[in-house]
Amino acid sequence: MDNPATHANLVSPEWYIELRYKIQEATENAKRLISEIDKEYSGCFGLQYGGLIEKYQCEDADLIM
Repeated sequence: MDNPATHANLVSPEWYIELRYKIQEATENAKRLISEIDKEYSGCFGLQYGGLIEKYQCEDADLIM
């Protein structure tokens, strides 16, 4: 309490914006890759999970949140 400090910084302040930009790019790229990888996985193992969303007991649903 007398000497507070933070030790969870990812990078120094001058690199923070660039790091956040790279994280955003990776997230956008992952959205595209997940569908491709799901199809590839299905070809190898015969299981497909539907890409970004896995449906569960939704057959008669009018609305899914």
